[in-house]
Amino acid sequence: MLFRLISVSDPGRLIEKCLASNRIVIDTVISKYCNHTPLCRQSLILERDIGLEVSRAKLDGWVLKVGELLIPMVAAMRRELMSGTYRRMKLRSMCICAKAEERTTEPICGSTADPEGAWCSTSV
Repeated sequence: MLFRLISVSDPGRLIEKCLASNRIVIDTVISKYCNHTPLCRQSLILERDIGLEVSRAKLDGWVLKVGELLIPMVAAMRRELMSGTYRRMKLRSMCICAKAEERTTEPICGSTADPEGAWCSTSV
């Protein structure tokens, strides 16, 4: 999906004039959001594993640029979500001890309710 959002002027790179490969940029974003790896730790990992010295600020710039590339996709998803119909559901607070009829329940403090109400932490 990201490759479709590449600018027309330079179809080979996600980020124009970036010396890092698209794979490193994509791995940085995936590690940040999917693996929850902070950028400072990623910088140390890149230096240790590949021998590539990249500052945290540079990694942050990559993440921001990829985020900018995803703005049109987020807008399309928002339009799709808003154009659909939805059902508004009314949620009721029911406990497992409730009988078949609908009851109004209120939370209680202490033991002022009847035994059934005290057991399910609601008062009838």
